[in-house]
Amino acid sequence: MTNKINFKRKYWLLIAAFSGFLVLFVLGLLKPEPKMLANIDTSPLVDVVQVELRQLDPVIIGYGRAQPKENWRAISEVTGRVIFRHPELERGRTLSKGTIVLKIDPVDYQLALAQSRSNLKSAELELDRVKLNKRAYQQSRAIELGRIEIAKKELKRKEQLKQQGLVSSSELEAQRNSVLAQEQTLWDLDSKLALIPTDTEVAEANVKVAQAKLRESERSLARTEVTLPFDARIGEVNAELDQVVNQQEKLVEAHDVSEMEVTANMSLFDMRRLINSTTGQPMLPGETVPDIRNLNLSAQITLEVGQQAFVWQGTVDRINDSIDTDANTIGLTVKVMNKLGNFNPKTEAPLLKDMYVKVDVTGDSQITLVVPSRALHGNKLYVVTDDNSLRIREVEIAYEQDGFSAIKSGVKANESIVLSDILAPTDGMKIRRAADNAKQPDARTGTQL
Repeated sequence: MTNKINFKRKYWLLIAAFSGFLVLFVLGLLKPEPKMLANIDTSPLVDVVQVELRQLDPVIIGYGRAQPKENWRAISEVTGRVIFRHPELERGRTLSKGTIVLKIDPVDYQLALAQSRSNLKSAELELDRVKLNKRAYQQSRAIELGRIEIAKKELKRKEQLKQQGLVSSSELEAQRNSVLAQEQTLWDLDSKLALIPTDTEVAEANVKVAQAKLRESERSLARTEVTLPFDARIGEVNAELDQVVNQQEKLVEAHDVSEMEVTANMSLFDMRRLINSTTGQPMLPGETVPDIRNLNLSAQITLEVGQQAFVWQGTVDRINDSIDTDANTIGLTVKVMNKLGNFNPKTEAPLLKDMYVKVDVTGDSQITLVVPSRALHGNKLYVVTDDNSLRIREVEIAYEQDGFSAIKSGVKANESIVLSDILAPTDGMKIRRAADNAKQPDARTGTQL
């Protein structure tokens, strides 16, 4: 009985399956064929945009750390005990120009100065003595010349008297000896006068040596006081009260707070594009050495603190003497003046040492051909002609900025270029513009786009 029931069930299942296939077959035969559309354009559908003339300011961006333009290190030039330390001499403090921050015991240098003054006075007295001797010798020589003249006349008279037998031979010889004695005295005076120029030179040299030692003693005494050469922010301090310091020992570091520098690393490629975009003369008048200060460049330094940004205006000062071989970049140094007067700490910030900032360097504002950078394929643009043909053009790129590229040559204003990617583009191929084909039927389905 059970076998009969199972057989009937299988029989009806086979009939149901056959009926289903029969229905599907009939429906397929009754379905109408798809309507074929004629003249369907199968060329690629692309987005296009026109080449524009636009005013752009060529900008390159780099990053660097701020450093003071002037750093000052106080190195001890004398030895001694520190007898004064400015109460505000602490790291981070700002002190004004001319402030005495340290004093070293000056007693030994005051004694040396007094001795140098004494030595100078002695040397000056010796020079005066030599000059006085010269005048005395010259006067004595004049007197001796007169005496010799008289003695020679007396000798001549006695020789005549001797011939007459009026004087003795001994008296005549005595007169001759007197003349010789006078000549000897004159010779001694001439010898002393001959030495006067040498004595004067030696005395003058001794005076100069004494003067030099006096100046050295004065400098050594002045070096016992350490004075700030400019308005400075104090850095490292290595001197304490009553500390004995030696020569060449570093005491204080400080830097000028009024002017800072930032050396930002810039791409060589970007630097060349920026320089090529400027109209300034990169040469100094009458010279052949390039100077970037002659280019019309401006700089802006930005410090981002959370959601707030602080901005300073700077000037481009110089380019590093070499490139960074690892990153193939070059350092561009920008000078920044810190605003110190009427400073509001709530809304402003000073540019401090080692701050990491962004540097924007801007060239001359120019009217130039501009295309979206994503339309470029290397140095090529896909230009769409009036008959919707594709032309592949090589272009010369001036620079890129904010997603746009400035084009020197290769295209004209108002020409249409392709923004979309095209698979295997060829010169002269037909394309469809998306704006012109919004209502064209799809070639595969015949439906409206």
